[in-house]
Amino acid sequence: MLFSRDDVASFINENFEPAWETVRPVPIVTIDFGGGTVVTRTMHGNIATYVCTSDANVIDILPGVYEPIVYLDRLTRLHSIAQRIGKIPGSDRNQALANYHRWWSDALASLSDPSVSPKLDLGKADVEGPLK
Repeated sequence: MLFSRDDVASFINENFEPAWETVRPVPIVTIDFGGGTVVTRTMHGNIATYVCTSDANVIDILPGVYEPIVYLDRLTRLHSIAQRIGKIPGSDRNQALANYHRWWSDALASLSDPSVSPKLDLGKADVEGPLK
């Protein structure tokens, strides 16, 4: 499980205020191999990681299960964005979030392999400037 890895758990605990919510029971599957050999285990549930500012405004969401290196890359990027966006007041924050999401969408669209993160080269002016 991704969250039980020490490197992932440490990064989350050091950089975020983690909160967990269960919205349904975890699916369980039982496989009977015959001859009395039965395996029962949980299935991966649907996971969504919300990254929010300290006042609970959602910055972005990481849907699904990721490889640890990709998940840590995404969390590192979102931690940086959350710190910047969290300092922007009220209505300007919405514009900054729109700018960030437009930039990220354009960066992903330019990649031939969408599982690779574009280099985070997003400055203050990129986030706070008007939508393009």
